[in-house]
Amino acid sequence: MGIESLLEVEHSQLSELVIGRSVLIKRVDLKWVPKLTVLKFNMFRSQDDPFCLGYVPLLQTVSIINTGFSWHKMLKISELLGETAISNLHLNFKSEKIWVKPEGRRQLLPVLHKLRLVNLINISEECDLTWIMFILQGAPTLKELRILVNSCADYSILVFIISFRSSNLLCPVKNF
Repeated sequence: MGIESLLEVEHSQLSELVIGRSVLIKRVDLKWVPKLTVLKFNMFRSQDDPFCLGYVPLLQTVSIINTGFSWHKMLKISELLGETAISNLHLNFKSEKIWVKPEGRRQLLPVLHKLRLVNLINISEECDLTWIMFILQGAPTLKELRILVNSCADYSILVFIISFRSSNLLCPVKNF
């Protein structure tokens, strides 16, 4: 495997895949992984989408951790997830740069209609509520939204946990 190689995965028994610090991998193509339920992608360096989903019918959880650089492409969740409907989404931005592009409800509904839990970690304090709203609009069955806002100015962390139960909205807030 050379620098910035394409990793193609076809495996009948693989249930969890963790790609850590993919300096050598330009992109992971999950061509045929019928038992995959968890995909974790930590730190990608490619200017393109870090992975492509083929046949992954049982995929439930997608976790992406990345430091956004100016040359990174803004990812579209609808394009990244393709035809896969997940129930858990974890995005850790590790910096001030948001690398996910907001999309409309029509684009997101096919991939987020089963979404129950969303973790948005290390979001810059400059990121406003309108950015977060695109996920809420595309995920009608969302049960819990966890947001960790990281303030670089005073190194404080603000945690929001919003639970959606029936028509009740609970919003405990913790400031550390």
